[in-house]
Amino acid sequence: MVKLGYEPSIVTLNSLLNGFCHGNRIWDAVALVDQMVAMGYQPNAVTFTTLIHGLFLHNKASQAVALVERMVVKGCQPSSVTYGVVINGLCKTGDIDLALTLLKKMENGKIEADVVIYNTIIDSLCKYRHLNDALDLFNEMENKGIRPDVFTYSSLISCLCNYGRWSDASQLLSDMIEKKINPNVVTFNALNGYCTKGMPCSEK
Repeated sequence: MVKLGYEPSIVTLNSLLNGFCHGNRIWDAVALVDQMVAMGYQPNAVTFTTLIHGLFLHNKASQAVALVERMVVKGCQPSSVTYGVVINGLCKTGDIDLALTLLKKMENGKIEADVVIYNTIIDSLCKYRHLNDALDLFNEMENKGIRPDVFTYSSLISCLCNYGRWSDASQLLSDMIEKKINPNVVTFNALNGYCTKGMPCSEK
């Protein structure tokens, strides 16, 4: 395009960046962002978020986290979508402490975390057997007025059942039904374990 005298737009460049990130060409993606700056373009939140996602896809977690700081330096405020991508990537690598730190950083920066971000961390806390921390985060989101969904409840109910905390699981299920949130297959699978352990299914 450049050789033909056409000036590519930021949308075109972001699309090319996304292709590099998903095409096993992560270092070409990094180089493209630097080239964009050299050409006088201002990378936007989509640019940085796309590259951050690509870095996580290629197991470059530390570079991805560092890029969030670079965004701020470049005058581009990370959005809730950007933080969501980073937190999801960190949780998948097991770095939940850093994910929680970023959640606090979001709040300090007046960026509101949504239920998806909370679900991501809660589910990871449950998978890594930090049940009490997951319950604390669940209470925190409710106190902030963020409404939990079926994924939130299912993760916690499943984890509570795995720990044999049947009464707490039953209480969460009752709370879930009271709020008119329909159970899904994950919820029912957890409750199947509840019944096979000899607990009366009528409690549900």
